[in-house]
Formats: sequence, structure tokens, C-alpha cells
Amino acid sequence: MQEYRLRITEIDNFAIISARVLGMLIQKISASDSCALEFPVESIMPPGFTQYLVKVINCNRENRLFQYAQIQEGPIKAEHVYQIVQYQMQRLKIESEDCFQRIILYTGNTTASMKYRVVAREAFFCICRNEDSRFIYIFPDGRQESVCKHRF
Repeated sequence: MQEYRLRITEIDNFAIISARVLGMLIQKISASDSCALEFPVESIMPPGFTQYLVKVINCNRENRLFQYAQIQEGPIKAEHVYQIVQYQMQRLKIESEDCFQRIILYTGNTTASMKYRVVAREAFFCICRNEDSRFIYIFPDGRQESVCKHRF
């Protein structure tokens, strides 16, 4: 069994990606036949998590940690949360290597039709597909949490 460390780098704000979100994302990748995949934004968010984040961010917007540069307007809405997730996923590293080549957020007429199109780096794709891979998420504050591949 091989253990890998995941971390989000180069962010000054509160990391909204949780170990559970990463587990759902890894499960999506491991179920894919290709490094390139597309999925609805909510499919990697635990039930109610997006609404929770909207409330937390809006209640704390005066705090520097919750002032996301890519979101100038306020109050924060669900689609803004998905933009922040995209931004943070772009900075996700496994050990010291980037996890993704590309992440694009496609908007639709509703938040239900929004989706991510991602291209995982070949090495990350292979690690995700390996049944023996284990993941540890290291939060920006140094805390660590095991990542479980969540089944749908």
C-alpha cells in the first residue's frame, strides 16, 4: 500500500475543499477510463455543503481569510463557491506535483447544470485508479486527515 499526501498550495484564503470533497473527486477519477472527465459540480460536494459554505463565507466576508480575490461581488452565491473550488483544485498537489493539467467550470442556466471538465495529470490519474493508494489531506494549517474514496 502506498500513501500519498495531498495539499492545496499558493492560497491565502480559507480552504473550502474538505477531505470528503477530495474523496468524492478521487472516486470520480478512479471510475473514469480517461484522464479527461466531466461531472456536475454538486457531485463532489456532500449534501448541504455548498449552502453551508455560502453561509459561512457570507458571515465572515470582513475577515481577510474569506475575501476571495476571484469573487469581487457580494454576497457569495453557490456559483461563487464552485469558482473557489475550481481555483483551489487548480492548486491541488500530490506530494509536490500538480494533480491536474486543466480544470474548467462550465456554467449553465442553473446551478444544477453547472459542471467541471478536468484533465488529470497521468501520474495522478494512475494513482487514483490504483486500489492500493491511500491519501492524506494536509490542510493549510498543518492538520491532516485521511481521505476516503466515497462511492456514489
